[in-house]
Parts: sequence; structure tokens; C-alpha cells
Amino acid sequence: MMYKLFIVSVFFIGSLSLFSQEQVLEPEQKMIERIEVLKKTMQFQEMIHLIDSMECKIPYCFETKAEAQKFLGYLAQTKETIRAGLLAYPDSTALLERFAEIAQEIGDNRLAMQIANAITDKVPDPAWMIKKAEFAYAAEDYTQAIVLSDSILQEVTVPSVVRLKARSLARLDSVAESIRVLETEYRRNPDDYMTMKQLANLCLAVDSVDKLVLITDAYLEKDSVNADILNLNAKGNYLSNHFQKAVERYTVLEQLGIEFDYDQNLFAGLAHYRANESYPLEAHQYLLKADSLSKGKFFEVKFYKAITAEVIGQTEKAYTYYNEAYQLIKPDTAQLVNVQNRLGRMAMMNGKPEIAITHYLQSLEYDNDNEFTLISLALVYDYLEDEKQALTYYRHLLEVAPDTIHNPYSKRASERIRELDKKESARKK
Repeated sequence: MMYKLFIVSVFFIGSLSLFSQEQVLEPEQKMIERIEVLKKTMQFQEMIHLIDSMECKIPYCFETKAEAQKFLGYLAQTKETIRAGLLAYPDSTALLERFAEIAQEIGDNRLAMQIANAITDKVPDPAWMIKKAEFAYAAEDYTQAIVLSDSILQEVTVPSVVRLKARSLARLDSVAESIRVLETEYRRNPDDYMTMKQLANLCLAVDSVDKLVLITDAYLEKDSVNADILNLNAKGNYLSNHFQKAVERYTVLEQLGIEFDYDQNLFAGLAHYRANESYPLEAHQYLLKADSLSKGKFFEVKFYKAITAEVIGQTEKAYTYYNEAYQLIKPDTAQLVNVQNRLGRMAMMNGKPEIAITHYLQSLEYDNDNEFTLISLALVYDYLEDEKQALTYYRHLLEVAPDTIHNPYSKRASERIRELDKKESARKK
């Protein structure tokens, strides 16, 4: 009898124990299911409230709560949740990895770096060593990024880590060393497109355009329709004064169906203009697009748009464009004089000599001895038969530039002074 009672008691106690475990497990599972429903329907506020009200402290809840706070833009609360999770589960590599990603996603690269340190202290995972170097770069700790990159590269050569080291060196103004690192890697692996592209962009950034053209020319022999490299090559050719070659590259880009941005339109327009100054119609079209894309904010675009309009005979539009360019000039006497002189010339070509005089006089305020301005004013007054004023500016020009043999403006002024003096003498007789 006693034995039977003992068996029943053991069974009853065991049942209570199992029932107790089910009581613990069932609410937790149900809560996770409820959280998942809220997560799928993007009810993040309610999800956070549920986790807090249930005082859930399992890794799933820390991760889910941090993600919800991130989506809602609660950055300070997200960091608090991450730190609480780190304290609660310092050995959960899976949770730490997700926290590092969330920290990076909210832009706290130093926190991501701290978590990555905790991960690699436990397991020196090469993938996380690389991520740690990337976090250091993102946190603008370029020296640390180089140290971490070197430690990885001592074990194995990873092209992405080489590029990361080169970027960090460039950020620390060690541009020559950065280029050397990239060149070494590119020689080791000439099919490495990403390294070649980074090297080419760095050459462009530091005005090593000849090297840029050389590198990209070699790559285009293998891949002649790579749009990124064609674009770099075209710009490099323009900057190194190989205008016709730049035009050819931009033409290929258009044939590939590339829709040009502001930068491409500007350089394509300038390349076409420089390659064929006598027929700049095509250049003018590119510059019109560049001006539209920049919403008329850049002097250089306005200026060359005006020049090309002038050459193709659109003198009234050219006058407008020069005037718009003038409004954009920063304090720069040479440019102010240049544009005012061009405005004066366009006014004359449009049959408005009085307006031309206004612009030329404005030019003289910036440079009282400008030879082009002086001859232009003299010729306008001559055109208006105001011989007295014409002689004033002809003579001023000869004071500034007395060489009447080699200077065409002075030669013209000298000849005209003699003609007008002769005319005046005849009138007096």
C-alpha cells in the first residue's frame, strides 16, 4: 500500500513539474507569436509596448525591440536597448552580430565598432575582422582602419581590404601611398575592376589625368563598352586636352543609351566645342542641357553657352546668356571685364550701339587700360560719327599700347587717328 502511494506521489509531483514547464513555455511562445503578428503588420509601437509590458528579456525580444525602435526613428532608445542586450547576453554572438548591424544602420559606427570588438575578442572571425575595419573607416578612425587592414592582409590578401586601406590612406592625405597600394594590387590582379576604378577615380581627384587616361585606355581594350570607365576616360581626355578623343568617348556613351547628367553634359559640350570651334552647334545642345540640369547656377555653363550661341549666330540669345553669366561672377576683375566686353560686342551685333557703350564703359571701371575695351569704344563712337569721343579712346589706346606695328588694335587706332586728323584739317580749310 505504501509502495503504491509512493508511486502515485512521484507521478503527481512529476506531473506538476511538467505542468509548471508548460505554464512557463506556453506564454513565452504565445507572446512571440503575438509579436510576430505585430511585426508583419508593422505595428511597431504596439510591439514595443507589448515587449515592455511582458518584461521580456530573451535575446529575441532585445533584437526585435531594437529593430522596431530603429524603424520608428527612436535612435536614443535603440542604443539603450542595444546596450541593455549587451549587458544581458555578452556571449551571444548571433545577438551581437545583429546589434552591430543595427548600430551601423542608425549611423552609430563607434557603437558598431565596440560590438565588433566584443565579437572578435571571442572568436577571431576573418569576416568580422573585415567588418570591424569597415566600421572604423565609417567612424572616420582612418588610422585604426589601416591598422586593422594590415593585420588582415598579413594573413590573406583580400582586394576589398586593400581598397579599404587605400581609401583610409587617401583620407589621411597619404595620396601617393594610396595610389601605390592600388597600383600594386591592380598589377597583381589586372582583372580586378573595382580596384582599377578606385585607382582611376583617385587619379582624377588629384589631377593625375595622364595616369587616369593610361589606366582606363588599357581597361577599355578589354571591355570597350563599360560606361563607368568610358566616362572617366572621356573626362580625363578632356582635361588632358585630347578633345577629339573625349568627343569619341562621349559619343560611345550616348550610343549605349546613357542619359547624361550635368557633369557629362558640361564636359561633352566643352569637348565638342574645343574639338571643333568652327561648328559648335552640338556643343551648344549639351551646354543647354547642363544649364537646365544645374538650374542656371554655374557661370562656366552660362559663359560657354553664350559663346556657342554667338558662334552659331544666335546673337540676341548670346547677349542674354552673357548677362546671366555676369550675374553669377564672383569678385573677379578679369572675368567681369571679359563678360562686359562680350556683352558690348553682342549689343553692337544686335544693332544697339548705345547699350554697347554702356557695357564698354562698365568694363573700363574694372580695367581702365583694357586694350579691347578701348578699341571697341573708339569704333562704336566712330560708328555713331562722334569723332571727338572716338579720338579720345583711340589716343588712350596708343598711350597704353604704343606698338603700332605688331599690335593690331594700336595699328588700327593709329591709322584712324591720321584719317580723322586729315579730315579735320580739310574741314578747317
